Amino acid sequence: MTKKPSISVLVANFDWDVTDLVTTLHRQLTESSIPFEIICSDNAENSSVFEKNNLLNDLDNTSYQQELNFVGRSQNRNHMAHQAKHDWLLFLDADSAISNPKFIRTYLDEVDNAQVVCGGTAYGDKPNSKEGLLRWTYGKAREEISAEKRNKKPNLGFSSFNFMIYREAFEMVKFSSEFVKYGHEDTLLGQDLQRHGFIVKHINNPLVHLGLDEGEQFLAKSRDALQNLKQLLDGNALDEQSKLAALYNTIGRYGLKPVAKTAFKIFSKRWERNLLGDRPSMRVFDAYKLGYLSSL
Repeated sequence: MTKKPSISVLVANFDWDVTDLVTTLHRQLTESSIPFEIICSDNAENSSVFEKNNLLNDLDNTSYQQELNFVGRSQNRNHMAHQAKHDWLLFLDADSAISNPKFIRTYLDEVDNAQVVCGGTAYGDKPNSKEGLLRWTYGKAREEISAEKRNKKPNLGFSSFNFMIYREAFEMVKFSSEFVKYGHEDTLLGQDLQRHGFIVKHINNPLVHLGLDEGEQFLAKSRDALQNLKQLLDGNALDEQSKLAALYNTIGRYGLKPVAKTAFKIFSKRWERNLLGDRPSMRVFDAYKLGYLSSL
């Protein structure tokens, strides 16, 4: 980029206290001496933290707002992007923390190298109770991945939890509003970026994921995501597939979906006991997801 970059930080929120995140961002952005703005949009109708978050409007170039007309994560993010006025868009999820004191500078160092940059996800210490243990275990095993590994299949490994994109690139794709429920909006955006010739660059600049769903809630969200995945697979909408999607198609070719469906019917409660217990197994979780997907 020949001109000085400018950045709009867009924080997608749902009833989460974002004061620490936003004040840290504001300090780093101010130190960077570039034009910036922070927009935080809360999609929760009865936000329990509205009054506290609303104080962020006292910061310069910062807007905290409740947006109830845009249902779901995709619509909320698209709306913030429409409001944004700068050249680069940095999308962050609200339930996160910044551990890198040069988080913003690390992103800005990439503006001449790529038009889509994904920073990654990290997880803190193991939860003391088992309520968030399944989500933490899954995150450590499947989401806390080095940039080197993510760059091997860059667009398939795309995550909207923490990424920066050039505004003109985003306007060519945007988040699909096809899905209101949780799951696979990242998959579609990563694929759409590739179709338009944008290859995601992954770097080691993670946000720490704080918002660990309780086990039952995470299983419910996972089932929602599988319903979205089934819709994508039925419509032949995926160019490159995850391991789960590839396995699902493979057992379909061999006529084994009824076997997976029957296994889910027989073992799902036993699998859930494992997943909600003290030592959740990712192999069990994979079997659970394949069985549920085959049952749809």
